[in-house]
This record gives sequence, structure tokens and C-alpha cells, in this order.
Amino acid sequence: MKQVEAASKHRLVIAAVLCIGIMVAFLDRVNVSVLAANEEFLLDMGLKGHPVEIGLMMSVFLAVYGIANLILCPVSDHIGPRRTMLISILVWILSLAVGGIAGTFGILLASRAILGIGEGFYYPMQSAVIKNWFPPDERGRANAGWTIGQSISPAFAMPLFTAVIAVWGWRSSFLISILFTLIPLGLMYLYLTDTPSQSGHVNAQELLYIKKGMEQEATTQFAAAAGSTLKDRIQVFITNYHYWILVYFYVSMNFMYWGLVSWLPTYLKTARGFTWTEMGWR
Repeated sequence: MKQVEAASKHRLVIAAVLCIGIMVAFLDRVNVSVLAANEEFLLDMGLKGHPVEIGLMMSVFLAVYGIANLILCPVSDHIGPRRTMLISILVWILSLAVGGIAGTFGILLASRAILGIGEGFYYPMQSAVIKNWFPPDERGRANAGWTIGQSISPAFAMPLFTAVIAVWGWRSSFLISILFTLIPLGLMYLYLTDTPSQSGHVNAQELLYIKKGMEQEATTQFAAAAGSTLKDRIQVFITNYHYWILVYFYVSMNFMYWGLVSWLPTYLKTARGFTWTEMGWR
């Protein structure tokens, strides 16, 4: 009797690639937090004794990120999540290259704005990929799997960057970030597709399993969307208080999270007297 081929597990590889991608994304965005506590960097950029400008350096990313998140995400509707993510990662690399050669504060701000654009339309694509690749009953774990990366990354970013800057100078932090960014770029190019049916790594059994899990969801969504207008779809979340509770939760969480990530290195060095050796891996 012919043995039935076991279902492949390429969707787990996709979740791992997404985890690595978000880890690198957070690594790229927090390196300036360490630079804000570096004397050489502050002198080179004319920021010594200018806390408002230092805060602007950190905040411009978030402002552009939020705008790009809202405006540019529809791009994926036309070119697909995979191409959108690859383009966004190339934008990260461009921003890091500009930051690494910056000779003025204005150019540095421009590099942060470019990074905000690149990461702004990247983040929602992770959820789009999970939706395309995982049946509904697996999405909770799949989303938990990649979101771990955004917590792990800041944990080792500070000691990594402080050690790198202490040895090779502040510009080296941008080079290191570029090298790390090449990893998800290569992985997504090789292993990621918009849907499982487009992938050569997915066998018929896994494809059947994914499709079967999505059949009921597709039927429900079709029924809900039938006859609905744009106004109706907007009202679904505008009038849903659960949605606004989540918005409030994430706003509150980000106040705390970005306060710690952005200002902790500066606080440890200036207020608590930590040395670069004590903050790094040396």
C-alpha cells in the first residue's frame, strides 16, 4: 500500500521568518536610543546640551511611522504583502545608509523619517501574511510567535550597540544594523509568498489542511460582506467599543514602552553614571 506523504510545515517557517523580520525592525529603530547617550555622536551632530532636539530625533520616526502606517498600507492591495515587505526592508537599508554617513542633524532626521516610512507599511503586512497562511484556529499562536521578536530585540539591542559603539564608534551601529537587515531580506525573498498555493515548499497535504481550515471563514466573510458599503464596513469598528478599548490599551502601552526604549540608555549614563562597558557586552 502506498504510504501517504505527511503534510509539510512550511507555515511554521513563515512564522519564524516574520519573527526574525520584526526583531530586525525593532533593532533598526532603537539604535539612536543608544546614540543619544554617546558623547562623540552628540558632539558630531551638535546635540550636546540640546534635549529637545534629541527628543525630536527619536519622535520623528514615530510621527512618520504612524502616517505611513495609515496611508501606505493599501499599497499591498495592489502588489501583495511579499513585495510590500521586500520594498519596505530595502527602504530600511536606505535609511540606515543615510544615517551612517550623516554629517548634520538635518540629514540624520531625514534618515529617521525614511525609516518611519519603511517600517510604517511593513508592520501590518505581518498580520496579512498570517491571515493568508494560517487557518483561523492557528492564528493566535502564529501571531504570538512573531510578536515575541519585538520584545526580544530591544532586550539585546542596547548591550549590542553599546559594545559596538565603544569599539568602532557610533557610525558602526548603522553598518551593523544594515548587516542584520540583510537577513530578513534574504529569508523573505527565498521562503515567503503571498499565499501557500504560490510556494514550492508547501506540499498538497499542507495546502489542503490550510484551505480546509479557511473554508468556513471564507463563507462567513462573504455573507457579512454581501450588500455592505464602505460606510457599513467603517461603522463596524467605529461603533465597536471593544475596538476603542484596544486602541486605548495600545496607546498606553506604547507610552511606557517607548519611554523605556528611547530614554533608558541616556538615563543610565547621565543620571546613574553607568559606563559604556557596564551597559555593553564587554
